[in-house]
Amino acid sequence: MDLLTREEAARMLGISPLSLYNIEVRTSLGLPCVRIGSRIRFRPEDIQKVIDKGVETLVQPGLKTLPV
Repeated sequence: MDLLTREEAARMLGISPLSLYNIEVRTSLGLPCVRIGSRIRFRPEDIQKVIDKGVETLVQPGLKTLPV
């Protein structure tokens, strides 16, 4: 199984790696990830599910943009 780095996952989602990091640590949206030691990786199929739902599902209710 190939896992994606934060940069690769962000590129798939069309957002910056910093935005993806903020989603991971500052929200409780539950974007699935795999921790390998101190590294975080993403399964391509989980990122594809977010794309299929719409990346805007990563935005917290009441916010107009991704958390920064």
